[in-house]
Parts: sequence; structure tokens; C-alpha cells
Amino acid sequence: MQVYIVYMGDKPKEEVSTSPLHLNMLEKVVSRFCRKDSLDKKLVKGKIVYCDSNLDGTGPFLAGAAGFIGKGRVFGETSFNMPLPGTYLNHNEASEVYKYLVTSSKPVATIYRSEEVTDTQSPYVPSFSSRAKPMSSKINPEAEFAYGAGLINPVKAPYPGLVYDADELDYVKFLCGEGYSNDEILQSITGNDKLKCSKGSSRSATDLNYPSFALSTLPSQSITHVFHRTVTNVGSANSKYKAKVVAPQGINVIVSPSVLSFTSIGQKLSFSVELKGKIDGIIASASLVWDDGTFQARSPIVVYIAP
Repeated sequence: MQVYIVYMGDKPKEEVSTSPLHLNMLEKVVSRFCRKDSLDKKLVKGKIVYCDSNLDGTGPFLAGAAGFIGKGRVFGETSFNMPLPGTYLNHNEASEVYKYLVTSSKPVATIYRSEEVTDTQSPYVPSFSSRAKPMSSKINPEAEFAYGAGLINPVKAPYPGLVYDADELDYVKFLCGEGYSNDEILQSITGNDKLKCSKGSSRSATDLNYPSFALSTLPSQSITHVFHRTVTNVGSANSKYKAKVVAPQGINVIVSPSVLSFTSIGQKLSFSVELKGKIDGIIASASLVWDDGTFQARSPIVVYIAP
């Protein structure tokens, strides 16, 4: 079906304003982008509208157009929903269409019926996804910091068994230990004008009650470090969690105590994790899992060479 094409940059919506200045400037700017309520229905009804934008076609559709041609960046393997027949052209292609519009007395285009195609190779991975090299611990050692800690099973996620809790005071001690001991700076960060770094209130960053353990070191340097953590029981009232450690060669992980026995919900128990040894390479990864047979709370342990 052949349909006339109109370009609304030359035919602004006259009802928008009675000012000749506006008609010559503002309305042309608005209408040529084919935005909603910017098109003259009398001029576009039943026609294909050429637009200086790659909008979704809502403006031409509401104005009664038969189709639209959008201009802008084209994403080859990305599909879009349109309320009427339409197409997107890149700037070079659109320029050729515009030349045709301004040089032809009766510019027309053809709207074809949609054709359903069966692709025997579908589904397939598009070019913009999964075309990189496969990841591995040797090629991508930094990926250890990418996936985070916690559960990746959405069914188990609401029932962690144990949680590593931290309140405002924990973070204040962390800030004090990191050198934010000036009262003005501390109060501006926290928004609490009563907080101060009192003597002995600071805490090492490695002792912030996070469900992960990270330690930086120097090349060829032996390490000995102790982390302190506290977990809160949110699983079974009477439960016994045993520590299960997976560590690479050269790193010794000592958990004390190795068993946590809870007698009530909300009970808190503390433990320490000691790391000893030397890493081979720029990063070494280990893990600690507290397991009571029903719940498992996993924490990553990473030792890395400081940049």
C-alpha cells in the first residue's frame, strides 16, 4: 500500500500558537520531533510522518498517521514495540529520505504487511552479549571481588540462619579507626552532632562486622592476621553450627571456636578467624561456611597484593 509522506518540520501544528514568530520557530522545533500532541491531525491523518527523532511513534499514532519514519541511532539487534507501522533509519539513510521529500512533489512510501519468519537457529546469543573470552581464576583474578557474598539461591535467601549485624556505633568506630577522628568531620558524615571519637573507641576496618574477610599484603610477605566477628541466630532456636573452611595451599585458616551453639532466636555469639601463610600470585581466595545441617552461612575470605 503506497502512502504519502509528510515532514512536520515544514508543517507545524497551527493550533499551538497564533504568534507568527512562534509558528516559524517553536512549533517547527516541536513538531519535527513528532512528540505527543505536537502534530496537526488534519495534515498527518492517513499519511506516513517523517520525524527527526527515534521516538516510539506514539505522537504520529495519536494524530491518526498511517505510519512513521524515525531518525537517529539504530540498534541492529534490538527490537522495539510500535503502535503503528514504522521504521528507524540512521542519519545517512534518513538524509536520503529527506532529500526525496523536498525534491518530490508527491513523495510516497509503501507499507508492507508484516511477515512471520521461522528462524531455525533461534534462540541465539546476540552479538552484544557473551562474546568475550571465558573467565578463569588465572585470567581474571580480580573477579573475586565482583560477585559479593551471601546466598545466590533466592529460595534460601530469606532464611539465612545467621546474620552479621552492624549498628550505627559499629560504623562510627570504623570511621574513627580510619582516621575520621575530627569531631566536625565525623559529625558531618553521620549527621549526628553528638558523636565523638572517644579514646579506645576506634576499630580496625578488618573488624567491621561484615560477612566477608579481606586482607591486603605485600609481595612475598608472610601474613598473620586475626579477624573478629559476631553473628546473630535467626534460624532454629536450638542449633549447633560447625565451621567448614576451604583454603588454597599456603594459607592456613583457623576459626575459633569452630562450633557455635545457640539456645534461642536472636542470640549473638562471637568468633575469630586467623589467617597465616603466604599467597602465591596476586590474590588468594578461601571461604568459611557456618553449617548446622539446615542453614548455611557462607563468607568469602580474600588475601590480595595491595596495588
